[in-house]
Amino acid sequence: MKKFITRLKHSFHLVWQKFSGNVLPGKKARVGATIGIFAGFAITTLMVTLSYVSSLGWVVISVMSIGLLAVSFGIAWLSVLLLRLLNRIPFWLMVALLVGWPVLMMYYHTKMPVTLLIFLTISTLSAMVGGSLWLIRKKWGKRNSLNRSLILGNLIIGLAGIIVFLVWMIYPGKIIEMPANASMSEEVILPPHLDLENPATAGPFEVKYITYGNGTDRHREEFGEAAGLITETVDGSGFLDSWKGFSGKMRTKYFGFDQKELPLNARVWYPEGIGPFPLVLVVHGNHLAQDFSDPGYEYMGELLASRGYIVASVDENFLNGSYTNMFGKLENENNVRGWLLLKHLQVWRGWNCEPEHLFFEKADMDNIALIGHSRGGEAVGHAALFNRLPFYPDNALETFDFNFNIRSLIAIAPVDGQYQPAGIRTLLSDINYFTLQGSHDADLTSYQAMRQYNRIEFSDDFDGFKAGLYIFFANHGQFNSVWGNKDMGAPKINYFNLKQLIPEKDQQKIALVYISGFLEATLRQASGYRAMFMDHRTVRNWLPETIYLNQYEQSGTQFVCDFTEDLDLSTASLPGSFIEGYDLSIWLEKRIPLNWGDSDTRGVILGWNFKDNDTLQPCYNILWQPCQIASNSNSLLVFSMAATDDKADPPPNNNENDNNVNEEDEKDESTEVENEKDTETEEEPMDADEEPELVDFTVQLKDASGNVCNFPLSKCSPLQPLLKRKMTKWSFMQTSDETESIQQFLYFPLNELDGNGQEFDFENIAGISFIFDRTPTGVVAVNKIGFIAP
Repeated sequence: MKKFITRLKHSFHLVWQKFSGNVLPGKKARVGATIGIFAGFAITTLMVTLSYVSSLGWVVISVMSIGLLAVSFGIAWLSVLLLRLLNRIPFWLMVALLVGWPVLMMYYHTKMPVTLLIFLTISTLSAMVGGSLWLIRKKWGKRNSLNRSLILGNLIIGLAGIIVFLVWMIYPGKIIEMPANASMSEEVILPPHLDLENPATAGPFEVKYITYGNGTDRHREEFGEAAGLITETVDGSGFLDSWKGFSGKMRTKYFGFDQKELPLNARVWYPEGIGPFPLVLVVHGNHLAQDFSDPGYEYMGELLASRGYIVASVDENFLNGSYTNMFGKLENENNVRGWLLLKHLQVWRGWNCEPEHLFFEKADMDNIALIGHSRGGEAVGHAALFNRLPFYPDNALETFDFNFNIRSLIAIAPVDGQYQPAGIRTLLSDINYFTLQGSHDADLTSYQAMRQYNRIEFSDDFDGFKAGLYIFFANHGQFNSVWGNKDMGAPKINYFNLKQLIPEKDQQKIALVYISGFLEATLRQASGYRAMFMDHRTVRNWLPETIYLNQYEQSGTQFVCDFTEDLDLSTASLPGSFIEGYDLSIWLEKRIPLNWGDSDTRGVILGWNFKDNDTLQPCYNILWQPCQIASNSNSLLVFSMAATDDKADPPPNNNENDNNVNEEDEKDESTEVENEKDTETEEEPMDADEEPELVDFTVQLKDASGNVCNFPLSKCSPLQPLLKRKMTKWSFMQTSDETESIQQFLYFPLNELDGNGQEFDFENIAGISFIFDRTPTGVVAVNKIGFIAP
C-alpha cells in the first residue's frame, strides 16, 4: 500500500511539473508581466491627468503624474515588505495573533491607535511570559547562568507588565476638580430659594407594592406564577419586523414568546388610600436583556407613591440587546416601546372601570405622565404621538384609538430619531416635557433630548412648559440602580475615569427633586415649582453641589426673534422688525449644533474681539414697532445662550465707520504702531487646563420714547464657559468630544431693573441690544429671545 501511494505521488508530481512547465508563466514571462502592469497603470494615470492639462499645464501635470506613481509605488513596496515580514512569523504564532485581534476589536476597541497599542501590549507581555515559562520547562538544568538570568528577567518583566495593566484596568480613576461655576460666582446675587416643600421628601401615604404580568414568565416569578394581577399578551408583529431569522428564533427560545405575544409586565408602587391618584408609567431603555432593568426605578416608585402617585415600572427587557444577538438584533424598535406603553394604559383604563378590581377608580386617568430612560426616553415621545393619531404612521392597517390624557413626559438621557415615524422625527404639541442629561454620559455623549425639546410646539390656549437640566459629572446609568456607574460593559468601561462621577445616591437625588417637582407642577398644577426649572439656584439647598444648566420655555412666551422665520439676517420674527450689527467678528444664523447632528432649531452666532482695539463697540440690536409685545414691569425678558468653541478674530477695518483716522499718513502711522504692539505683546495660546474667562456683557432695552435700560448679563448669571469633560483615564483614549455647546436659559424680571434713573416705559418696549463691552472676546450662540407676561 505504501509503495502504491509513493508511486501515485511521484506520478502526480511528474504530471504537475509537465503541466506547470507548459502552461504556467516562467521567470521571463513574470518579468514581462510585471513591466506590463507598471506600464498599464502609468498609462492609466497619464490618461486621467491629461484632462487637466488645459487648466494646469504640462509641467504641473507631469509632476503630478510622477508624484502619484511614486507614492503608489512606495505604498505598494512597503505593503509587500510587511507581508513578507509577516510571512516569516511562525504559523501558530500568527494564528494566536489573529485570534486576539477580533477579540480586541469587539471588546477593547476605541481609537484605532489605542486599540493597536493595547493589542501590542497584550501580545508582547503574553509572549514574554509564555516564552519564558516554556524555556524554563525545557532543559532548564542545561542552561548557563546568563541564559537563565535573561529568561527569568524576561518572565519578571512580562508578569510585572501584566500586573500593571490589570491594576490600571481595575483602577477607577481619580476625582477631577470642578470647573468654575458661572451661576454661583461671587459677583452674582442669587435668587431667593423656593419656600415650598422639597418634592424629594417622602409623602404621607403608606406605599404598597404589586406586580402584574401574563403569569407564564420563564425567568421571573413576579411576572409568572407570583404575579399579583394577570394581563393578556399583545400582538406587536405589525410594528416589529426585525424579530426574525436565527437570532429571532434564539430570542423566542429564551423568552418563550415571539413578537405576536408580547407580555404586559410591570411592577407597581401605589399609595394606600381612596384616590384617585395620578398615574405614572416608567420605562427603561436598552441594556442587556438578561440583566433586567425594570427593578432599577424602585427608588423613584417608592418616593412618588408616598406622595400620592401610582407608579408602574414597565418591563420591556425582551426588546433589549441580548445574548441571543448572534447573527442579528432588533432594529428600530423604539416604536414598539412607545406603543406598548399605550397598551399598558389600556389595561389601567380597564381596571379603573371594574368595580371589583383592586384599582377600581384608584387611577386618575385625567392626569397621566410617562417617564422613559435612554431608548425609553425616545419611546415616551412616540407614545404621546401615537396617542393622538387614528392610524400607525407607517401602516394605516394598524388603527389606533387611545386618546389618553397624557399631560407630561419625562425623558432621562434619551436618544432621538432611532425610529422616525413616516421618515420624520417625532413632532409633538401641547404637552409638558422635561429632560435630564449628564455631561459624563459615556453611552449617549450628546444632549439628544434637545432635539425633541425643540420639536414641541405650544398653542395659544395651552398652559404648560418644557424644560431641561444638564448635570455636570452625571452619567447615563446611575438614574437606574441596576445599571449603576458603568455605561457600557467591561473591558471598555475600564478606560473611563469613574471616580469623578457624582455618587449614585446624589444623582438619584437630583432626579427625584426634579421629577417629583415636575409632576407637582404639571399634574397637580403647583405652579410655584416652575421656578426650579427656570433656575436651579432656586432649589440649591435641595441639590448636591455640581454645575447645572437649565433650559426652559413656557407657553405664551412672546418671541421677538426665534431665528426660524427666514434667511435674512436683518429681520426678526415680529412683522416689520429689523436687526443691526456693528463691529462684530462673527454674525451668522444656522442650526444650533450638537456633538451628534444638530438640535433641530436655529440660532444666531455672534462673535466679537476688541482686545487690541478699544475703539470698537461690538453690538447686536433688534428693533420692532411699539406695542407689538404685550409687556409690563412684571414681565420677564428671556433668552437662551451658549458659549461655543469658535474663536473671534478682530473684525475687518471699515473705513466708513472709522472716526479716529482720516488722513493717509495717520493710517500708516497707526498701522506701524499696531504692528509694533502686536510684535511686542503677541497673545500666547491659553493653557489647556486654564479656566476660560466668564462671558459677560451689557443688555440694553429701549422703549418707544428712546429711553434705555442697561444691565449686565451677570445680573442673572455670567455665561457658563464650555464645560470640558475628561471621560477617560488618559485623554488620548477618549473618542467623544471634550465639550458640547449647551444652551443656558437666562431671565430678567423687569421689575428688578431700575431704568438707569429714567422713566422707562416697560409697557412699550421697542428694542433690545447685546452690547459686548465687558468681556474682550467671545463667541456665543443665541436662541429664542422673548418676553413672558405675568
